[in-house]
This record gives sequence, structure tokens and C-alpha cells, in this order.
Amino acid sequence: MFRRFVVLMTVLTLALWASGLGTERVCLAVGPSTQLGPLRFAAPDSVGGQQVRKLAARRESQAGVVFSGSEAVGAPGAVPPGSYVLMVSGGEELGRGVAGEDGSFRISLSRLPAAGKSAFVAYAPTPIPAYGWERMGYGPPQVWSLIQTPWGEVWASGYGYPARAMRYVGNGQWEQLPQNDDTAYAGGIWQLTVSPKDGNVYAISRDGARPRDVYRWTGSGWQHLNFPASSKPYVFTCGPDGRLWAINVDPMACYFWDGSSWHYAFDRWNPPAGSGWPVPTDYSSLVGAVQVAPDGTVYAKWDSWSGKGVTAWKDGTGWWLGPYPGLGYGPQLAVDAVGGVYAGGSAGVYHWTGSSWVPLPVPGAYSQGVLALLAASDGSLFAFLPDYLNPSSDPLSLRAARYDGTAWTILPPFPLASRSDNTGYSAVCQVGDAIWFASSSEQG
Repeated sequence: MFRRFVVLMTVLTLALWASGLGTERVCLAVGPSTQLGPLRFAAPDSVGGQQVRKLAARRESQAGVVFSGSEAVGAPGAVPPGSYVLMVSGGEELGRGVAGEDGSFRISLSRLPAAGKSAFVAYAPTPIPAYGWERMGYGPPQVWSLIQTPWGEVWASGYGYPARAMRYVGNGQWEQLPQNDDTAYAGGIWQLTVSPKDGNVYAISRDGARPRDVYRWTGSGWQHLNFPASSKPYVFTCGPDGRLWAINVDPMACYFWDGSSWHYAFDRWNPPAGSGWPVPTDYSSLVGAVQVAPDGTVYAKWDSWSGKGVTAWKDGTGWWLGPYPGLGYGPQLAVDAVGGVYAGGSAGVYHWTGSSWVPLPVPGAYSQGVLALLAASDGSLFAFLPDYLNPSSDPLSLRAARYDGTAWTILPPFPLASRSDNTGYSAVCQVGDAIWFASSSEQG
């Protein structure tokens, strides 16, 4: 038996209506040879050295595009002559074509955009690749983490034995990162995270001849940071100030690394005064995830039976967000750029309002729960869930959805060949303006 995982990267073009960006904001730059991926929805990019731009359109008030029957029509001069054009609405490609010598175009549509739904036409001087997901090859077994390094590489790590970290080198190929004697002795690299401030890359090793521990990438190997507790770290993350936060299993304690030493913050057995945290009655309340908000608040998601729920802590003060329906095992916790807290489980996605958990139902029956959440830099939330939208789909196939603060958009399906391609562990990250997702599988 061997395990492998599929890394999928979006080639989606998403209509992000951020204020102040105008209707001709660059919306995508696509090309299989682009190392960091083709989805660019927040910064200028290019195809063959030329920018890809967009024209906004709505059924009620068109801007540069009108709808005639089942066609989208651009008047002369709408786009540069000979441009390749592509219409997108609601996370779906509706049609494509080529502009004439006068810059006009007619795109035959599979359907019209829904009333009130935002839509746009992307155009570029070279063909725009297909709208959907692109397979990025096979990386480490039982993927657990995906990150982008400050120097522009995509790294992944997994829980296979020995655990190992790999980097994407292009054209669907991955290569293993070096391990020094210390990390190899510990069982290999299991998890990865990166500091948004100073660019330091940190790792948690897997248990081996030496217990798991925390390491920092030096550029050529791994520096042992000697996590202080007798029980070694289980989850970790970096805050916006560069601090590394790590939580262990027993005594379920959180420590932070300030760049030179570790400091105790809190633990579940000794809740901060007035926090309202319930004290666990046994050791089953494992920590599933930890995230840090822009203001420095540390949120932790606690799983299983005893003491389950979400805790919050900042500067010695704690408060209790409590459990939410369907809370389960895993890293389904996300904090956005303005401090909004989201969590997932078997009952779907929930948002913390400041006083209670409110469901954000995703269209379709996702009874198997949320596998992963990502708060993107544009303010949207990505959720990865089992796909029951299509009654004929494999019950273990996956689907992604994007929440814009008001409504969900179901994204195109993944190019997965079979059920065995998409079960097990999952990881997701934002790489520049691209979204990468990985899912592990077992094949024999």
C-alpha cells in the first residue's frame, strides 16, 4: 500500500467587486508554465506579457456588454481587436469567443446570468485557458499543510511515515526538501506554517525516535527550537506580528515563540479568571486548530467530548465562544482580515456574531461536514465539502464554494478521477491570489 495526495490549483476567474478597483481591474492571468498559478484576482498579471482585463456586466445595467437572446454582445471598441474573450458569472464559465477587427464580439452563452448576479467578460491577446481546476501533481503522503514561502515557492507536508516536506518545482513535479539528522531522527516534517511578517518558515516534526518538536527553516536545513512542554505541540500558526503560537495535547497549553525564546500563554486545565472556559474532565479534548486575528486574539478550536468548543485569548484575558452544531475533528477554523471568525463541522459552516454561532448554509445537502475553510485576502470565505449537489456524483467527491459575505457561489468541480483520489486529509492555502487545495488518498 502507498499513500499519495492530489494537489489541485484553481484556474478559476472570480469576480471580486472590491471598492476602488474600477471595472477594468486585472482579473486573471493564466498559463500552465506560470509557477505560482494562474488565478490572479487582486494584482496585475499577464499572459504572454499582456494584461488580462475585464468588462463588468449586469442584466439590469450593462457596462460595456449587452445581452441579446442567448448571446453576450460587445459593441465596436469594447475590447482590443482580435482579443480572446471569456464570460463568467456566479463561478461558472458561460461562453467564450474572439473579438473582430473593430473590437466587437458576440459570445454564445450556455445560459444568461441570473437576475442581479454580477458577471464579467475577461479579455486577453492570447487564449485564456479553461475555467476550472488544474491538477498540480502528487506530493507527500497524507498531506497536512500547504504554504507559500516568502521567496515564492509552494511547500507541502504530510503525515506519512517518515513524514516529509516537499516543494513544487513546476510542471506538476515536486521534490523533497532536505532533512537534517535531527528532523529525520524525530520522524520527519509533519506540519508547516509561515510568518507573514518576517517570512520565517516553521515546522512540526512527527513522532519518531525523538518526540515531535518545532523547527525553523534556515535556508538549507532545520533549526531545533526545543518546545518547552513535556507534551509536544499538536497544532501551530503564525500571527500577523510574526509570533509563532503552538498548542500541545497535555496539559493542552499554548506557548508563543518571540524569535528567541518560548513563553507560556494559557492552558485548558487552568482557564483565565472570568473566561468562562469549561475545564475538561478528561484528556479527550484535543485541539483541532489555532488561528490568530489581526488584533492578536488567539482562537483555538477544541474537539471531541470534553470541553469542546472555541476559546479566545488576548493579553491574559480569555472568553468562551462555546461549541457550535456539528463541531468535529479537524482544522475547520478560519479568521478573516477584519477578525471575523468562522468554523465548520458535520452541520456545515458557522459564523461567530460576537454573541452566538450563526449558520451559513451552503446550497445542497452537505451532510458529511466541512473538510477545510480558508479566509482569503479579498474578504471571501472558501469552504471545501462533500459534493451532494449532483445526485449521480460519488458520495465522497468534493466540491468547493465561495462566500462573498452575502451568498455562496458553488465553484466548478475538481478534476478527480475517482473516489480514491479525494478522501482523507485536506489542506488549503492562498498562494498570491491563487487558491491551492490538496487532498490525500489511499491506493494499493
